[in-house]
This record gives sequence, C-alpha cells and structure tokens, in this order.
Amino acid sequence: MQGLKFASIVSSLTFSVPLALSGVGCAIAQPSPISPTSPQPAVPSNSNFHPKPPVETPTSSLSLTPLPIVPACPFPDVRLSKAAETAIGFSKEIHFGFGEVTVETNELTSSADAEIIYPGDVSDRALRSRASNLVGDKKPDSAVLIAQKIKKADIRVQALLEIAEVYAEIGQADKAHRLVQPLPPAPVQKNTFRSKDYVLEEIATAYRKQGNLEQETKVVNELSDLAARSSLLQKIAESYGDRKQFERGAAVLSLAIADYKTATKNAIIAGGQQNDKQFEQFQRFVSSTSFAGLYLRLKQRDKAIALLDEALANAKAIPKMSPFGFAVLSGIPVLYQAAGREDKAKEVLPFVLKTAQSYEEPITKSLGLIMAAQDYAVLKQPDQVTALLSQAMAIVKGDQVVAHENIIWVSLAKVYAYSGQYDQAFQTISTVEPVTLRDQVKQTLICSQKQK
Repeated sequence: MQGLKFASIVSSLTFSVPLALSGVGCAIAQPSPISPTSPQPAVPSNSNFHPKPPVETPTSSLSLTPLPIVPACPFPDVRLSKAAETAIGFSKEIHFGFGEVTVETNELTSSADAEIIYPGDVSDRALRSRASNLVGDKKPDSAVLIAQKIKKADIRVQALLEIAEVYAEIGQADKAHRLVQPLPPAPVQKNTFRSKDYVLEEIATAYRKQGNLEQETKVVNELSDLAARSSLLQKIAESYGDRKQFERGAAVLSLAIADYKTATKNAIIAGGQQNDKQFEQFQRFVSSTSFAGLYLRLKQRDKAIALLDEALANAKAIPKMSPFGFAVLSGIPVLYQAAGREDKAKEVLPFVLKTAQSYEEPITKSLGLIMAAQDYAVLKQPDQVTALLSQAMAIVKGDQVVAHENIIWVSLAKVYAYSGQYDQAFQTISTVEPVTLRDQVKQTLICSQKQK
C-alpha cells in the first residue's frame, strides 16, 4: 500500500488488535481481554529444538510489544532484526509509527541570539528577547506586557505562543487559551517547532490534567490539523468511556470520525490517488476496524458491528493483504466476539486463516499463523489452535533466521499461555535471548498465570 501518503492519517487512529503488531504510530488500545476457560489439549513440545546461530542478525531499531494476556501483566518490547523488519514490510509501510523524534530547539530566533541587546533598546527583536527571558523566569504575566509592544506580527505571534505554552505548563490553561484564541495560524519558524496548533495541543493537555474534558474538547476543535484533531478527540472519547459517560464519549467519537474522513479525503486528493480504489478500500478497512473497537469501549455495540461489517467487506476486496493489514484483520473476530456476535466471529476465521497461509516470507507466515491461532483460542476451538501452532513451529524449525526472532517465540508463548498451557509457554521462551529479555517474559507469564 502507499504507506507514506497514508502515514500521517493512519497514525491518528487508535487500533484494537489482538496479538503482536501493536505500537503503530499511534496509541494502540485493546478491548477488554477475553480469557478462554475451557481445557485445551497438549501441543507437541519444542523443548528439544535448539536452532544454530545464524550468520548475522543485525538488530533493528524497531520493536513490537505483544498485547498482554492480563492487563496488569504487560509484555516487554521485543526487537526485530533488520531482516525481519524488511520481510514484514515495516520499513516501507508503517515504520513512521515507531520510535521518537527528538527536536532540539532554541526558543529565540537565531538573529536575536546573535545580537547584543542594550538597555533602552525597543526594537522588536529586543522586545522578543526580553519577553523570552521573562518566560524563562516563569513570569508570563510580565512577558505578555512586553510581547504586546512588538510591532511585527510574526515576531509578536511567536512571542505570545511561547508565553501561552508556559501558562499551559504551569496549569493556567484559561489564560493560555485566551492568549492563543485570537492569534492567526502561525507557521513553524526556524529554530522553533512552535505553531498555534502545537500550543493548542499543550493547552488541551493542561485541561486534561485538570479533568476538564469539556474544555479540552473545545480547544481540540480549534486545531486546523484534522488528523491531529481526530486523534485527540479519540482520546477524549476514551476518557469519557473511562468515566462511564458512554453517550458523551460516542458523541465526541462521531466528531473524530468526521474529521478523520475529511483528512483522509484531503490526503487522497493531495496524493493524486482519487482513482486508486485499492488504497481507498484499505484505509476504510483499517479505520472502520479501529473505530469499531472504540465504539465497543463506549458500549455502542450496534455501531461497532456495522463498522466491522464494513471493514470486513473492504478487507475481502483487497487482492493482497499487507502484514500490517493482517494484524488489523486478525482483530476483527475478537471484536465481533466482544460485541456479542460470536456467529460473525466464527464466519471470519476461515478468511483470516486463508490470508495467513497466503504469505511466502517465513517470518510473516509464522506470525500470521500464530495470530490466527490466537483468534481460534478466543473462540475456543482448541483443535485449530493446536494445528496452527504446529504449522508455525514447523516454519520456525525450517528457517534459521526466523528461529532467532524473539517475537516468534514470545508470541508462541503468549498463545500457549492464553490457552492455559503455561508449561508449554515456559518451554517455548527457552530460546529467547538475551537472558534479561527471557526473564522479563517469564515474569510476565508468571504474573498472568497468577492473575488468571
């Protein structure tokens, strides 16, 4: 898929996927875990399998975090090798969603830094420098009086934005908002990342810390960046859900969906992809699944089911599903089941399995089979779980590179544990390296076993 054009839009979604590929640019949430309680048959042990070291497995900067079996027992991040990253397609498709971008900034313009400011100097740059110094001293009220004397509009706007940001940091969100509201949109300038949207986000965060979701929503709706606005509205909707204010949350989510659709339409037009039906189907499939998960958290089952139906229809129209798409697809049966439609969940399983089996790359196929096994485990079909994990293990044993991918072993262990086969899960992680990671995964499994 055309990941780069879609990157900034899809990263604004909150995904609900059941197994390993969590951490997509965005905050990824899991619906309430569903723990199968029926006894599961034994799966052939892999304890006698000890793979030889591969020639070279350089470590990628990319890590995956399997979703927890029990919320209180999170799994550690698991790094991929470069080979695995390339095979799965993250470097081309959703690499944007991982890692942190560190921006080192100087709060003053470069020319202001270079100049010597003399007492009595009332030039715009001198006033800007004085205002900034007052901001640094946490004296925003005095800084405002200086900044308002700046004649040149772009310098004045940047000074006021800096002051508003400090108001937000010290919890004076109302003052910050009053200062920013009348300002025109401010483009990002050299030596600073600050824009009006950026400061509005900081103000929204300040209101969130105060627990004022209503005012946070108002500020977020002033953002000009629709994708960012949609992302923040989704978080607000979740917060209303946490407060059991489900109807309010659903109303905010409807705003988030409208912004997302407009942002996506604009991105498609800007990228010249109006006639790319497959691209449009993919984004509808991904977004519908994501929003369905959010509606479920807000107890809006009918809306969730309608979106899942739409997501599935679009998924079936895509000729070749990407690995990222499959991670989303494998969440659909879990979401149907959580929505009380186990019949629909079971109808999806053959399509999920067929898609997993269509991959040729060993690591992609083995992960796909493990995720499909998780779906069957959720729906309490132990024979299929056994068969799929055996197929995945056969692929692992036959490929030395895959055999050294920790994400495979951790994901296998998770499904074994999810199915109640903790002895098998502990055996499976014996190949995980380094030992520190193995111990972290072991502690997660022990914690999950005690919680269940």
